[in-house]
Amino acid sequence: MRRFWYSFAVLLLISGMVLVACAAPSAPSPAPSPQTPSTGSPAPAGPVSDARAQLLEAAYKEGEVQLWANTFDNQAKVLKPFHDKYPGITVKVWDASTGNDVINKLVEEGKAGKVSGDIFFSGEGDLVTAITAGVMAEYPWDNDDWPNQPDTKLYINYGTNPRLPAFNTNVIPVDQGPKSWEDMATNRWVGKSPVFSFSGEDGPLLFAYMWRLPGDVLNWAKAEKYWTDVVTNNKPAIVRGYSGPLELLVSGEYGIMLPVASGRTVLEYALIGAPIAIVPVGKTPGITQSLGMVKNPAHPNATKVFLDWFTSEGGQLSQIQENLIYAIDPEITKIARANILLRDKYFIEVEPVPSKFYTPENTERASDHHLRTAGVKR
Repeated sequence: MRRFWYSFAVLLLISGMVLVACAAPSAPSPAPSPQTPSTGSPAPAGPVSDARAQLLEAAYKEGEVQLWANTFDNQAKVLKPFHDKYPGITVKVWDASTGNDVINKLVEEGKAGKVSGDIFFSGEGDLVTAITAGVMAEYPWDNDDWPNQPDTKLYINYGTNPRLPAFNTNVIPVDQGPKSWEDMATNRWVGKSPVFSFSGEDGPLLFAYMWRLPGDVLNWAKAEKYWTDVVTNNKPAIVRGYSGPLELLVSGEYGIMLPVASGRTVLEYALIGAPIAIVPVGKTPGITQSLGMVKNPAHPNATKVFLDWFTSEGGQLSQIQENLIYAIDPEITKIARANILLRDKYFIEVEPVPSKFYTPENTERASDHHLRTAGVKR
């Protein structure tokens, strides 16, 4: 796949040269219809063009695509470019509390022989779990030059949600707040309304990689001890999810979120001036953001149109910018809001876990330790 930013700029330049040379009118072309779609480049002649027209006609007949996710914020803004391009296809989003909620529903619907979802957006660990559960299908992704991709066609990676430690500055003054990862594992936060989310079950894996040993050996011993110390020493409230607890952190009901919070949500609050401080840890892990096609999707043609748009026509950029996703594509990192903020304002480097470490064994180990530490049963 061409890097769409460079490709787009080149196409504009070439188009302008041709228009000047031919003295062609500069008025825009008519809006595309399902029968004569425009893909942003000259339509190929013959069967390929016919196949595209047939795909769009079938997608418009389906009329919708079901996008299931574990946190999909700013839906209207993220999806506006798609709805503008394909006004006959409605994207319906189920924003579940956890990835496991989505997986469990897909499994149950699969048993019943009628799946209503089409696409699964979540962290990479959830996609690996979904693959193990047998609810994902391969797709011919157009992402050959995207970095940090899995060795499978069952899903793709498009960004990272950094894990950022945060606290309320009205409860804990900035000069009295933690200064490192190690600070948060002490018992200093007892009585400061600490909170710990049992969502984000791959947390121990993220830290095992961040603190890896020479040779890229996961440091499970240090990561698991750290996870245990955070909870044992601070006795935090155990909650589900990240968005809800962060709202309560902003309101002052909680004082500090241990050991991590959802980075993109923390950045959103920080940008609007909420009483939130980010712990200056220097380096933080990130949860790789991924998506895949559900097995036997309810709306296969509309699903293909959406996935082709997301991977080939800049849809990923809409998601990255609106939801402060940390970009992994080297070209997009230059303009991604989250990358610029963390690098230039907070001096924090985000280190996503490479896909090769997202094995079923590693995700299972991380999940088991995380839930056991929180005292939560599966």
